[in-house]
Amino acid sequence: MADRRAELLKSDIDLGFTFVAVALTSYTAGNQDRARRAAKYAQRKLHAAQKELAKIEVGREQRRIAADRLKNLEEVLTTIEARDPGVFSSRLAPERAVQPEDPSAAIPPRPQGQTNGRFVPSSSDDE
Repeated sequence: MADRRAELLKSDIDLGFTFVAVALTSYTAGNQDRARRAAKYAQRKLHAAQKELAKIEVGREQRRIAADRLKNLEEVLTTIEARDPGVFSSRLAPERAVQPEDPSAAIPPRPQGQTNGRFVPSSSDDE
């Protein structure tokens, strides 16, 4: 069980660094919205890994390595925040989160006077 939790901890840290890479690349490309989302996800992974490290039992060397990597991740996020002060204060908008599209938005509105493929005369007396 401890091995699995240690692997999950390592995975969270790795994902944190991956999101940092996406954030830095996005800032360079001029895509601030994507950069901020990626930085926010990296921060979430950092916090999850910190909590996990506090709960699991691992060897002293594994704990030191994980703590060093978390410190490095936190330093990079601090640097990002120094360059973009509002990055962690803004919440991710719910519509920006990964959600399926509204299927009704893809259905065009029916033309007036048509129901189920049949023409229905309009009830207005515009003639």
